[in-house]
Amino acid sequence: MPSKTDADNKLWGVSLMIAPLLQAITTFFWEDGEYGVNGGTILFIACVFWITAFIGLFGLLKDKMPYYANLGLFKPDSPN
Repeated sequence: MPSKTDADNKLWGVSLMIAPLLQAITTFFWEDGEYGVNGGTILFIACVFWITAFIGLFGLLKDKMPYYANLGLFKPDSPN
């Protein structure tokens, strides 16, 4: 992963706030015990933000705990 910039850190921070918010909002779009079209669409968008947030979190772990950072990004054989 290249060096972290302020824009990267802001994107990761915003993603950490937006992802759970969108996921919480989807609970109001249940129809007969399952997600409707609107809820599913919002949940998909939340997953995009979750991916960005986890990339940022595991990027922060890379220096101190490279093994766990690689496991979190599904790269168990990659070097530091």
